[in-house]
Amino acid sequence: MEKYLADGKKLQCLQDDITKLSVDAIVNAANEQLAHGGGVAKAISKAGGRLVQKQSTEWVKKHGQSIAFPAIRTGIFGYPLKKCAEIMISESIEFLKSGSSVKHIIFCLFNQKAYDTFVEELSGK
Repeated sequence: MEKYLADGKKLQCLQDDITKLSVDAIVNAANEQLAHGGGVAKAISKAGGRLVQKQSTEWVKKHGQSIAFPAIRTGIFGYPLKKCAEIMISESIEFLKSGSSVKHIIFCLFNQKAYDTFVEELSGK
């Protein structure tokens, strides 16, 4: 599901593996120790190796135009999925409207329930 803003910037919902997307940056919720022990953090670390954070930061500073988010904190942290979708989508729309160089935000959801929740929220915007 895709939604375009007036300036051509795009928000998109996908049900996929976030580590397989061709984007400039992947966002991940970190724990206090910034340890990549589980969930999306572990998958990113496994897919990208131990230099992934340094290289990602440098790349996005130079070239970042697309970014992918999982449903942050709704996994092992248990944050309510509907509330997550409301906040992430509203804030992403505001961010894109603020003049950011980012042109494409993807909400990459791991299961059908998360995908359906984000699609419903994005459809109402």
